[in-house]
Amino acid sequence: MALHGAAAGSVLRGFEVVRVPIRDGQPGTPAEFIKGWLDGNEAWGKPVHPFTARDGTLYLTDDTAGVIYRIVRTAS
Repeated sequence: MALHGAAAGSVLRGFEVVRVPIRDGQPGTPAEFIKGWLDGNEAWGKPVHPFTARDGTLYLTDDTAGVIYRIVRTAS
């Protein structure tokens, strides 16, 4: 889930992607998945819409940077 980002007063919030695990059809606690669009009190990007392709590749649009990120799993 993309947390697009917003200012709450002078504090910037969001600007990250969280993962929501599903167990027995119920959503679990959101966990940080990707961050880095926020540099101090300046946002250089805003994640918008994650899309998972059939091969498991995650694509993520960014409406500030004007790019589409391709995110793939690597062997660990």
